[in-house]
Amino acid sequence: MITMGILKKWVTDTLSANATYSALCVATVGSALNYYRGTPMNKVVEALPFFTAFTDESNQDFNSGMEYPKNWSVPCALAITSVDTNAMPIASVTDGSTVVYELTDDAELLAAEAIEILRKQASSCGINGENVILLSARVIVSQIGEADDIQANIFLTFGLENHI
Repeated sequence: MITMGILKKWVTDTLSANATYSALCVATVGSALNYYRGTPMNKVVEALPFFTAFTDESNQDFNSGMEYPKNWSVPCALAITSVDTNAMPIASVTDGSTVVYELTDDAELLAAEAIEILRKQASSCGINGENVILLSARVIVSQIGEADDIQANIFLTFGLENHI
């Protein structure tokens, strides 16, 4: 049986146990990520950098769709430390009109690698004894206004394959 709680636990446990991912985090942002699961963000004492999996309140159990009898949406967030925007390193620009902040690239890199690890692990091992696969993933990266972090908001959709 799959529930949102099992999926959130699987996501955070899978990433926190992956030595390659931990090494990438250390190489990219200088430390391993802190992991949270299901905690409302206003209750989290942010220890940057961090990764958390939320409960999708509109998707407590499952939604049916496509050829999968069940699918679940698991929203996650990955945050890394930012620096003052005036001092932030700027990548070279080819068209002269776009400013690129390299630290948002770091957040995007870590989010993309997390998704690949989850995709491979779900495909090869399943989740909680079920044949669950990662159907889709979206990432939105932004620097948060006056906060001191850059966040990659990650939206994962898992599906339980139909064996009928």
